[in-house]
Amino acid sequence: MAWFRHTVESGGQAIDHVSPPQSSQRTLKAITISWGIAPVTAGDLVVSLDSQLGAAWDTEIYRIDPSDDGLTAVLLTDVNLPVFVGDKLTVAYANPDGRTIGIQIILSN
Repeated sequence: MAWFRHTVESGGQAIDHVSPPQSSQRTLKAITISWGIAPVTAGDLVVSLDSQLGAAWDTEIYRIDPSDDGLTAVLLTDVNLPVFVGDKLTVAYANPDGRTIGIQIILSN
């Protein structure tokens, strides 16, 4: 089994990221999110699947407001979501506190 890692880093700015379309079928296995300092201002971070079939098949994979619990890290494992050829993964977060955020999206084939 081969593993693939897609990374997103905020640099203290808002995140509005769309991955390149998948070139082969893969399985989303895990998502890690790390904040350098816990956010204090409300705002949701959202990870979604942008399906190549169209908007009716788009799927919100994960949504969290890290200010709710003063989070600095999230680890989601065993997601096991098929990601088909042409699908894209998106990450959106307004980052109202200008925090540095590192996100890893782990896939396997």
